[in-house]
Formats: sequence, C-alpha cells, structure tokens
Amino acid sequence: MSDRTLVSVHPDYVTAELYRLMVEGIKECAVFLMDEHGVITVWNKAAEEMKGFTADDAIGSPIDILYTDEDRAKGRPQHNLCMAAKDGFYSEET
Repeated sequence: MSDRTLVSVHPDYVTAELYRLMVEGIKECAVFLMDEHGVITVWNKAAEEMKGFTADDAIGSPIDILYTDEDRAKGRPQHNLCMAAKDGFYSEET
C-alpha cells in the first residue's frame, strides 16, 4: 500500500524559486508537468531515476515518450491528457 498526499498551494504565494525547490525536494515521487498540448515542461530528479530520461531529454518532448507503443496505439496518452485538462491534474501509480 502506498501513501499519497496531494497538496495545493495558491499560485499567488509560490515564487518560481520556491516552486523549483518544492519540485526538486520530492525524492520518492516522479514529478513532471506538461502544457496543454502534452509537452513536458518540468521534470524532477526522481522522474529521471524512475522513468529513465534526463531532464534535458524529457523537457520539450511530448508526453507520449512515457508510454509503450501498445498504450499509444490505444490512445492512452490522449485520454490521460484529456483527464488532466478536465480535472486540472492526472495521477496514477505504476
């Protein structure tokens, strides 16, 4: 069983530096963000270790790089992107 906590911080209180420190400080969870087109914009060290892509490789790439050929054929990246757009985030445990 895993524990998951979702913390929401009002954007007016988060400076770019504080946000960077928060994302980089998360060591046991891959954190990555993408824009509305599914392009990766933020990638933390845990994401590098868990997903196998460096930040330089991941940032600017489509979210599709994280899915298998089979999942891409099933439209899973697009489905998850739609869920993120609808709910403001998408989260899953793997």
